[in-house]
Amino acid sequence: MDINYYRQYEPIFGSWHITRQIGEGSFGKVFEIQREDFGTTYKAALKAITVPASEAELRDVMADGMDEEGVRAYFHTFVQDLVKEFALMSRLKGNSNIVSYENHQVIEHKDGIGWDILIQMELLTPLNEYTRTHTVTRQDIIRLGIDMCRALELCQKYNIIHRDVKPENMFVSENGDFKLGDFGIARTVEKTSSGLSKKGTYTYMAPEVYKGEPYGSTVDIYSLGIVLYRLLNENRTPFLPAYPAPITHSDRENALGKRFSGAPLPPPVHAEGRLAEIVLRACAYDPKERYSVPLRMREDLEAILYNREEAGYIYPEGDEAPQKSVQYIKTGDEPPVSDLEATQGDGRTASGFDGTVSDFGRTFSEWRGKEQYEEEKTQSDFGSAAAGVKKRQARAAAGKKKKGRLITGIVGGCAAAALCIAGVLLIRQQKAEQAYAQLQSVQDEAYGLYQDRQFSECADYASAQLADTYPDNETLMAILASARFELGEYEEAAEIYRQLSETEGYEMQVENLRDYAVCLARLGRLDEAATVFVMLTDQGASAEVTSYVLGETYYARQDYENAAAEFQNVLAGTEDEVLQRRCYNSLAETYREAGDYQASISLIEEAVEKPEMAMDPVLYEMLGLAYYQSYQDAADEDSAAAAAEAFGQAIRLGVQKEYMYVNAAFCYYYSASLEQAYAMLDELQQVYPDSYKPYAIRAIFYISEENEKDESVRDYTAAQEEYETAKSMAVSSDDQTYLQMLESYIQELEEKGWL
Repeated sequence: MDINYYRQYEPIFGSWHITRQIGEGSFGKVFEIQREDFGTTYKAALKAITVPASEAELRDVMADGMDEEGVRAYFHTFVQDLVKEFALMSRLKGNSNIVSYENHQVIEHKDGIGWDILIQMELLTPLNEYTRTHTVTRQDIIRLGIDMCRALELCQKYNIIHRDVKPENMFVSENGDFKLGDFGIARTVEKTSSGLSKKGTYTYMAPEVYKGEPYGSTVDIYSLGIVLYRLLNENRTPFLPAYPAPITHSDRENALGKRFSGAPLPPPVHAEGRLAEIVLRACAYDPKERYSVPLRMREDLEAILYNREEAGYIYPEGDEAPQKSVQYIKTGDEPPVSDLEATQGDGRTASGFDGTVSDFGRTFSEWRGKEQYEEEKTQSDFGSAAAGVKKRQARAAAGKKKKGRLITGIVGGCAAAALCIAGVLLIRQQKAEQAYAQLQSVQDEAYGLYQDRQFSECADYASAQLADTYPDNETLMAILASARFELGEYEEAAEIYRQLSETEGYEMQVENLRDYAVCLARLGRLDEAATVFVMLTDQGASAEVTSYVLGETYYARQDYENAAAEFQNVLAGTEDEVLQRRCYNSLAETYREAGDYQASISLIEEAVEKPEMAMDPVLYEMLGLAYYQSYQDAADEDSAAAAAEAFGQAIRLGVQKEYMYVNAAFCYYYSASLEQAYAMLDELQQVYPDSYKPYAIRAIFYISEENEKDESVRDYTAAQEEYETAKSMAVSSDDQTYLQMLESYIQELEEKGWL
C-alpha cells in the first residue's frame, strides 16, 4: 500500500495529515504526519499496517482449504492480537526511555477481507541513522546502555520480555535520550505470513532462544550486550572478520555458529577494562553467567560513566568508537546480507509495541552497595575471609622481600649461580601469582552469584570448588554458608559456620555471627544461639543487628508480640538494606503466624513499593501466602486473585517451588480466571515434568466445570484421561493428596454412571 492509499483516512485522528513516507519495514510503512494548531506545526510518526498485507497473502491462506469466513476469522485473530498490545502500550507511556505511543485506529475494509491499523507514535531518529551521521564515543555507548537498561527495567516491572532488542528498535530523541521501541507489533504481524522478511533475526538473538530452550528476561540483556559489543567493535558483531575486510554470507553464518555454540567472545576492539567486562558479562553464553536483571547492569554502567572533561584524561588519544561501514559480498548464489530491516528515508521513524509475558524471569537485589562491591569484592560480608586474603598477600609480599635479599646475597658471591636461582625463584613466583589469581577469580565468581541473589547457583558453585580444588578455603566456606542461609537451609549453614568458628586463625565477623545465631534460633537450638549472641555483642554489633537477632529468637519461641516489636524497632531506624529486607520478611512472617494476615499483607505491600525491594521474590512469595491464608479464612475471591498474582510474580522472579504453582492455579481458578489457571498448570507441567499434580488438578478443574453444565451436555472424558495420566505418574514417595481427592470424584462419577 502506498502513501496515497493511506491518505484516504485523512484527517487521521481528526486533525493529522500525511506529509511523506519516512520508513518501511517487514510489518508496514512509517509516515511523517503533521497538524496545525494556532500557527504551530506539530509532527509525529504514523505506523500503518494492513492485514493481510497483500492479495497474494490472502490467496495463500485460501489455498489451505478455508472458506471465506474461515479466512476472515484467521486474519481477525491477528488484528485482535495487535489491539491487545495497545493496552500495554498505554501502560508504558510516559517513560523517557520508551518510544511514546499516542493513539491508534483499526479500520475494517468495506469490501473484502482486511483491516488497516494506524498507530501514532512520537517522531524520533533511528539509532542506525544517528550513528551514521554523528561521531559516536564510548561515553555515548555507555549512556545508550544505561537508557536501554532503564527501558528493560520497566519491561521487567510489567513482566514483559521484549525479545527483539536491536539497533533497528532503538531511537534517539531531540534531547539526546535513547529509547526502546517495537514491543512486538512486527512479530505479531509476522504470524500472518511466512513470506515476511526476517533479516537480522539471529544477529542479536540469545543462544537459548535460537536453540528453542526455555528462556527468561536475560535474553533481552544478552541482545543489549551484543548491540553494545557491535558499537564498540567497529560495527561488527563477534567473530566477524576485523575491519576493513569485507564480510561474506558464510562469514556471517560461521560467526553466528561460533556464538551459538558457546565460544568465548573476544573483547570489543574499543572496549577495555571494566567496560569490556560489563559487555561480555551481558552477552555471556550461559544465562546464569549474565546479569540477572537490567538494574544490576545499569548500576555497573553508571559506575564507569564519565563526563567530557574526564574523557580527555581517560582516553587521551580520543574517546571515539568509530562505526565502520559493513561491506557484505556475495558468495556463489547467496544474496548479500544486511542487518538493516527498514528503508529509513531521512532517518525519522517510530516504533510499535508488544508485550510478551514470561514466567522464566530472574531475581535480583543488591546485597551491598556497588562501591563496596567494586572495592572489596569478597571481603566484609564473609568475615575474616578478607583477613585471610590480606594475610596471604602479606606472606606473598614478605616472600618477595626474602627472595630479593637472597638473590642479592648470591649475586655478591657468584653472579652465575644468582642468575640460575633467580630464574627458578621467578618461575615459582609466577606460578604462585597465577594460582592466587585463579583463586581470586573463583572467589569473585562465587561472590558475584551471591550478589545477584542467585543463591542456588552460588551454593552449587562454591560447593564444587570446595570439593574439587579449595577444600579449606575460608572465603568460599563463608560464601557457601551465606548462600545456604538465604535458601533457608539453616542446618547446613549452621554446620559451616561451626566449622569456621573452630578454624584456627579465623575470626568470625559480625555478619557471620549474625546469620549463625539466626540459623540456630530457626533450628530451635536457643541455648547455642544465646552463646553466639554473646559473641556477637563482644564483636561490637550495632543495636539494630542485635535487635534483629533478638527478634528472630523471640519468633523461634513463638513470642510473636516481642518478635514484632524488635523487627519494628529495626525498621524504624536502620538504613542497612540487608537488615531492612530481613526484617520486612521476618515481621511479615510473624504477623502471618500470629494470624494477622492483613497486617502481613500491608507490610509486604509497603516493602515492595520501595525500589530496592520492588522485585524481591521472597516478599512476593510471602505476600502470596498471606493472601492465600486470608482467602482460606474468608473465601474471598479478591484475596484468591491477589494470592495468585503474588505467587505468579514470585515465579516470574525466579522462585520455582511446586506448591506455589499449585496454589496459584487453584487461586486463579477460584477467582474465575480459568485461562490463567490452566496456563499455570501448563507451566507446572513444564517445570516439573515428572509430577502427577498438573494432571490431577487439571482433571479436578474439568470435573468442576462439567458439573456446572446442564446434565444433557456433560462430558467427563477429558477429566478421566487426565486422571489416568496422573495415576500412572504418581509414585509412593509423592504427597498424593490431590490424587486421592481426584479419585473420590472419579469414584462418585462412576457410581452415578457418568463414567
